[in-house]
Amino acid sequence: MKGMYDTIKSIKPSAPVGWHVDHWATSMDLIARSAMSYAEMAPWSDYLKVVVYHAVTAPRTRGWVANDQRSVLNGLSLQEALDLHHELFGYDKRVEARADELTKGGTPDYVFRETKRSVASAEGKTKIYPGIGFNLPPAGTPPNVPTDDPETIYQCVIKAYEAGANGIVVSREYEELTVPNLRAVGRAVRGLGK
Repeated sequence: MKGMYDTIKSIKPSAPVGWHVDHWATSMDLIARSAMSYAEMAPWSDYLKVVVYHAVTAPRTRGWVANDQRSVLNGLSLQEALDLHHELFGYDKRVEARADELTKGGTPDYVFRETKRSVASAEGKTKIYPGIGFNLPPAGTPPNVPTDDPETIYQCVIKAYEAGANGIVVSREYEELTVPNLRAVGRAVRGLGK
């Protein structure tokens, strides 16, 4: 990170340099998440874009936890392993998807909790821009099938700012995004006066 940051700044000192912190490192792999705080990344980061793609979080997490449940957590049922995961990551298991809810995505509460944790981890040393991901098809869903409704997107944006985000990144790919959901982002940002 330092090498890339220093090189970019030597070419253009005003260029903002930031990093994409992938979903597995933010919300699935406890060891990866524990390996480095965002404050430790801050000297080489003008901002961090942390992935909080709520709609695909539950299916991705279930897949990750299922692998653990077949190995290091093999004494637990899939639901028990998922409950342990939510507890260790600070997510509310009463709100997030259960193991038998194969198509349910994550929630605005997940976006709030992960953004708040990210802001705290950064200790004010770098900006946090959560990647609000929508219209990403969960595993097994045909492409271009909307996976979100505008009200959920609106709430995710509101929750990100309530948690202390410095801004947001509309994610993932522009061609995947639907107009109603983009309008929901705009409505939330304008309503917050951002």
